[in-house]
Order: sequence, then C-alpha cells, then structure tokens
Amino acid sequence: MPARWRCRQTPLRAAPPTSALGRDATHYGVRPGSADDQTKVLQRAIDEAARAQVPLALPPGVYRTGLLRLQSGTQLVGVRGATKFVFVGGASMLSGEGTNSVGLTGITLDGGGIKLPDRRGLVHCLGGRDIRITDCEIIGSGGNGVWFENVSGDISGNIITRSATTAIVSFDAQGLLVSRNTIQGTNDNGIEILRTAIGDDGTQVIDNRIEDIKAGPGGSGQYGTPSTRFAPAT
Repeated sequence: MPARWRCRQTPLRAAPPTSALGRDATHYGVRPGSADDQTKVLQRAIDEAARAQVPLALPPGVYRTGLLRLQSGTQLVGVRGATKFVFVGGASMLSGEGTNSVGLTGITLDGGGIKLPDRRGLVHCLGGRDIRITDCEIIGSGGNGVWFENVSGDISGNIITRSATTAIVSFDAQGLLVSRNTIQGTNDNGIEILRTAIGDDGTQVIDNRIEDIKAGPGGSGQYGTPSTRFAPAT
C-alpha cells in the first residue's frame, strides 16, 4: 500500500499586543495616525515612561512631531515598517544631552527634507552612555541622519536614506559599534568617525552597505572618501 503522508498545520499566531512591548503610548493620549502635531503628548509619554523605567511602545501609525528630548532610560519601541515619526520642524527630531541607557528600536524617522542647523542630526546625542539605535529607518534628514558626540553605544541594523549631509557622524566616541547599516543617497559622506585629538576611541565599523554617496562638498580628498571617513577633526 502506498505510504500515507499527513500534513500538520501550524496554527496562526496573532502579533503580540502593543502592551507586550512596553507601556502603550496611547495611554498618554498619543494618537496613531492623527494629523495633529503630537510633540507635547509624545514628550509627556517619553518622560513618564523613562521615570517608570519601562519601554514606551508605539503602535503602528504616523506620529507628527517636532523636537523630542530623550531622558536617561528612554526606550522607544515601535513596529518595524509600521511605526513612523514625521518631522514638523526644530533643531532635531530626537535629542539627548548627558542621557544614558537610551534605546530606539523599530521606528521610522522621516525628516521630510526639513533643513536642520549646521552640525545637527535628526537624532542628536551629546555625552551619553549606552545609546542604541537598532532596526530603525531614518529618511530624508535635512542635515545629518545621526550625530553623536562623546557617546558610547550601538548603531546597528538601520536603513538611512536621503540625508542632506552625512548619514552617521561620531565625534570622540567612548566605544561605539556601527554595524550592518544600509546607507543610501547622502550628499556628503556615509559614515564619519572623527576625533578632536589623535587617539583610539574604541569604535568598530563593521559590515555596512554604503552606496550612492554624492560627496557634495566637492572631491573626495580633503573631505575623506565618499563613503567612510576616519580622521582627527580639524
């Protein structure tokens, strides 16, 4: 007799509820998909979740926002490809100074090409420890995508496209991993690792894909290569 084959069907599993990722941002009045500027309610949600030392979970949807200040302990968790911040203007979209243990995961940050001040990034952090940007997408920054100074942490697994200047800039890192990022369409450089004095800052740049870099300031000599630059700052 012919052998009989039985197919065992695996039951479908629903996606975990937002509350499983952390404290649901909608509990603070944040509204996914709203046409309103939600800077104030998002800032309140960030502050309160950080004080409670819990991640802030952002359901799928579009969130229009200006400058948001990151606090120590801020953990923003979205649904990759579905949670999107749209910039409405300001010096940066997300900014931290002296903030530690910060994480951004699964969020699309759309700068909309809105011009940023010089030496600013859509994500802008000064003097922080253990700052991690993972599995995010940064689109259309009107300046740099990420700007770090005196920061340790991890920038990994992100997609950064259409930055007006450089995708990732780090000055005087305190130990930084930059890995597995896809960088496309910047006007200056892909990645710049810089120091104000010659020395080792413990940065590792590994397995990044960089393409369509325009070297906008002109040439690729005094500005470094048109993809990755490692140099003391001048």
